[in-house]
Amino acid sequence: MLMSDKTPKIDCAQCQHYFVTWDASCPHGCHFFGFKSLQSPALSVIESSGEACHAFQLKQRPARSAPTNKKTGWRA
Repeated sequence: MLMSDKTPKIDCAQCQHYFVTWDASCPHGCHFFGFKSLQSPALSVIESSGEACHAFQLKQRPARSAPTNKKTGWRA
């Protein structure tokens, strides 16, 4: 099945459900659907269902805090 131009391209690495496995034969995984695959999970979903992944959720990144002038670390 070929991906049409209307199908949104999903970057699984930006999804909170995506994970990298230690399995060299299946390095990509999806916690939401509970599988590992050789290719991007979004491509596996398109191939199996014919539709784009509806589970994509952008990763929540922690907000950066303002730098402090407090010196921390090792002191002699």
